[in-house]
Amino acid sequence: QQLANLEQLKIEQELKESEALLDQASHTAKVGGWNFDAKTLDLNWSKETYRIHEVNESTFKLTIKNAINFYTPESRPIIEKAVNRAIKYGEPFDVELEIITAKGNQRWVHSLGKVIKGKNDDKVVSGTFQDITERKKVEEELKENELRFKTVTHATPDCMKLVDLNRKITFINESTLKNHGLKSVASTIGKDLVSITPKSVEKQVIADFNKAKKGNVVFSNYIIKKNNHPTKYVYRTYSPIKGENGKITSIHVQCRNITELKQAELDLLNAKLNLEQEVAERTAELRRSELKFSSLFKSSWDAIMTVNPPTWKFPSGNPATVKMFNCKSEKEF
Repeated sequence: QQLANLEQLKIEQELKESEALLDQASHTAKVGGWNFDAKTLDLNWSKETYRIHEVNESTFKLTIKNAINFYTPESRPIIEKAVNRAIKYGEPFDVELEIITAKGNQRWVHSLGKVIKGKNDDKVVSGTFQDITERKKVEEELKENELRFKTVTHATPDCMKLVDLNRKITFINESTLKNHGLKSVASTIGKDLVSITPKSVEKQVIADFNKAKKGNVVFSNYIIKKNNHPTKYVYRTYSPIKGENGKITSIHVQCRNITELKQAELDLLNAKLNLEQEVAERTAELRRSELKFSSLFKSSWDAIMTVNPPTWKFPSGNPATVKMFNCKSEKEF
């Protein structure tokens, strides 16, 4: 008898340890359990479900009505309908809704429910109840970031594309549709990047894309020529995008039409060349004029001299002047 009692105590101890371990795992995962009798509506919660609602297990009056009252006004009709259909038709449910805890904290919860039929058509509705508030926050942040990304990319005049490592397009902005003459986003997603690339630059695009796949940020200028179309100048960047593991997952391709800028550069260059030509021509003209004056100055029979005020000294004089003043040289004069 004593041995049997010891064995029973050991089993009870192991059961308690198992329950404690299960409760700890449930708390870590923030997953609770619940069930209620479809006839009597008697409701049971696990310890974690009490914790999620922030109520005291020993003092809170647990009823289906009180449980449903934790849901926000927007979520309450949804859970009521799900529970009623589970009781009436045996339908399982899977919903993500908002609750306000006993301490006034707003939380998102994921509730799963199903019907278990017993003897005499007895029905027990049971399921799990998980706190998914943190996951919802992350999802909202991702949605906001995605919205910001789309707002920025669709507002810019630059063409933007996301391309996977197989060169398949996964995202394009409105400017890409317009500049490439594409029908729609849906019909473009999944296409090869080269398929929307002008023939004249296909090889250059493939080479630059392959460089980016190796982890390089690539900056490249393209001269796009099409029959019966004016030449277009495009500046394009390829930026590798890495995942959490540090491996490259896709390439961000951004293109800017710099044709007007190139034309302005060409106009400026032409203006510079024209000005240089004009200066050269004017310089040559002045040089010719200087040589003509020098020839006349030296060959004139008349004495020609220059004088600088206020000293009134002579800086120069032609040969006739030197002779007239009986000087040996112009320097002496």
